[in-house]
Amino acid sequence: MHDVIKQMFRVLKPGGRLYAMLYTEHLWAKCWPTMEKLIMKHDWADDRAFGYMTDGGNDQDWCIARAYTELQGISLFCSHGFEFVSATEYNDADFRTFVMARPA
Repeated sequence: MHDVIKQMFRVLKPGGRLYAMLYTEHLWAKCWPTMEKLIMKHDWADDRAFGYMTDGGNDQDWCIARAYTELQGISLFCSHGFEFVSATEYNDADFRTFVMARPA
């Protein structure tokens, strides 16, 4: 994830805005009962079980997903030089779209 964000920052022009959607802690909690069963059945890590739940049931090793609180999302992007503009939740708080700016 960090390499991807570094590249987003690199290619975005100064003063430009990034719109990025991340899964929320709310979606994680909704998925947890089924994730827990997948973890026990397949001995998967929690991010792999979450990826299975969110990304179409793909059980490949590379299919992982993570959830972020608003503060974690802000920290993730700001740690790579972005400035926080706003965050909005969608779909019953399952997704959060972050608007981040590259400083001018």
